[in-house]
Amino acid sequence: MKTIDIIRIIAAVSLLAVISCNKEVDVIPSVTPEEAHEHQTYTMSITAGKADTKALNLSGKTLNATWGDGESVDVYNSSNAKIGKLDVTDIRDNGSTCTLDGTLDTAPSQGETLTLKFCSPDYDSQDGTIEYIASHCDYAVAEVTVAGTSNGNISIVESSAVFVNQQAIVRFELSTPGGYAGLYTRSVKLVVDKQIITVALSSQNKDIYVAVPAISDKSFIIGASDYYDNGKDYYYIKSTANFSSGQYYSIPVKMKEGVVVFNETELTSAISANSPYIVLGCDIQPGNYIQINGGKNITLDLCGNSLNRNLNSLVANGSVIKVFSGNTLTVKDSGTGGMIKGGRATDGGGICNEGTLYFQGGTITDCLADSVTSGYGRGGAIYNHGTMVMSGGTLLGCWGK
Repeated sequence: MKTIDIIRIIAAVSLLAVISCNKEVDVIPSVTPEEAHEHQTYTMSITAGKADTKALNLSGKTLNATWGDGESVDVYNSSNAKIGKLDVTDIRDNGSTCTLDGTLDTAPSQGETLTLKFCSPDYDSQDGTIEYIASHCDYAVAEVTVAGTSNGNISIVESSAVFVNQQAIVRFELSTPGGYAGLYTRSVKLVVDKQIITVALSSQNKDIYVAVPAISDKSFIIGASDYYDNGKDYYYIKSTANFSSGQYYSIPVKMKEGVVVFNETELTSAISANSPYIVLGCDIQPGNYIQINGGKNITLDLCGNSLNRNLNSLVANGSVIKVFSGNTLTVKDSGTGGMIKGGRATDGGGICNEGTLYFQGGTITDCLADSVTSGYGRGGAIYNHGTMVMSGGTLLGCWGK
């Protein structure tokens, strides 16, 4: 090679080096074959209906199903993963039928079962009307089987998706204990198998409509105050009830005088007011022992719930309940599994009784009687220094030392 050629090559390489050091050069990153393609979606369209399954408005005593503008359903695959959404379109047949159109992010397999959920259940707070239930408590589900996927379009085996309500709708007609007059109220609390539902009515009424979870042989509790009788409290307990998905029930309810409580403050207030019948509406963990004092005659219904001090060591007044002299307490359990537990006291880890105690139901468990001074305690479950009649219930796993 000639000397002049070598010089030219060196000069060209040097020029390239200068350019590369002084100018940004766009770099094209490597991509996988999957990334080189735009993300694909899969189209799905299906008719949805059957008038007696998506029950959202009341006509006489028949619940009629309607679809509404702007509604949609979510699509879940057989692994319960959400893979898309279908919008409600082409509403017809007085709202009982529609077309569901939309896209899925993943192509389901042939023969796979897809679950379509019209799902916005919000049972906690309601206003006692069908209109509120329609807009806040609807929960309906349908299942369809995939026939196949072709050119991005998903076909299904069924001719339509049949939605079935997963909640029940109950009309409660409240009356006074005698049953001759309506119990007009603006405030109701309903407990259905531990689900607490607060119903605040806009005006006083004796009829309330409530969406409730479907249950089988479970309890429900109603607590209400009479709007016209100085807020007198009433309760109702049904120990076994059945509410099926998508069904409507109308139930006349004869209330009894008493109060349903949901926390320690409500419990102690009810005792202070000498309410004749007190129902636990949920599990309560009191920070102090519950006192029955001042000439009270109280019935405490655990109703399947627990009164739990949850103590791990001895504390002053560590009993769960103390009945003072001159007072009467009856303990019962209209539900299943009601418990008094977690007490750690010198005398009576569960109940320290100096008055009159009728123990008729429930279980006292995980309670301890201990004494740091004398070396022993009395009555891990119950210490009785008064009058006690035990006609039911269970004492289990309590001890004194």
